[in-house]
Amino acid sequence: MKGVILAGGMGTRLHPITLEIPKPLLPVHRKPIIQYLVELFRAYKIDEIFLLANVRDIDLFYTWKQEFRNDDVTLVEEKDRLGTWGGIQKYLRHKLTDTFIVSNGDELKETDIRALMEFHKNAKALCTIASVEVPDARDYGVLVSDERGKVTEFLYKPQHPPTNFIMSGIYAIQPDLFTFHFESDGISFEEHLLPQLITRRKLYEFKGAGRWYDCGTFERYEKAIQEW
Repeated sequence: MKGVILAGGMGTRLHPITLEIPKPLLPVHRKPIIQYLVELFRAYKIDEIFLLANVRDIDLFYTWKQEFRNDDVTLVEEKDRLGTWGGIQKYLRHKLTDTFIVSNGDELKETDIRALMEFHKNAKALCTIASVEVPDARDYGVLVSDERGKVTEFLYKPQHPPTNFIMSGIYAIQPDLFTFHFESDGISFEEHLLPQLITRRKLYEFKGAGRWYDCGTFERYEKAIQEW
């Protein structure tokens, strides 16, 4: 099985630190966040891993790859910031010809990928998103689904969330998504892809993300360091 890790974001909420160090390379217990994700993928037999990184940071990721002996990781250089789906579509569509896993590169998670894949297959979904329950969902993307897990609505940072289950930044995907049409190469998974999937009734939610830490702010990053 193949997996993709997205590591091309700017990490603006952690400036000025992330002006020098990409957020996925920030350490938690002296090990980069992204290394935990690579090890998670390996634990579930994802034996071919692609990591999308911006040209500005690519040298730092090559240093990380060498230091941690990540020979099974292929670095893919994004010359432009193409969003959370655009880079996958532009650089990897011809390599991802079967069901694959995508993860954000800046969160700590212990998702049961085997269970996610089984749920995804049984649902006959085009995309299945692992969700996680948080105390306050107002600062996240919220999924609303029916009793079978079929997503009927996606709400971005709602003031009154109907549920506390949010997107955990890891999902199973069918390569059929590469046939979807978009107007430009800059494609956001959340903004451009999710509405089409919901309309086609092929987006599902898997409530099994397990332990999960968002490291996107100084407060959350510190909490992850203390508790992970």
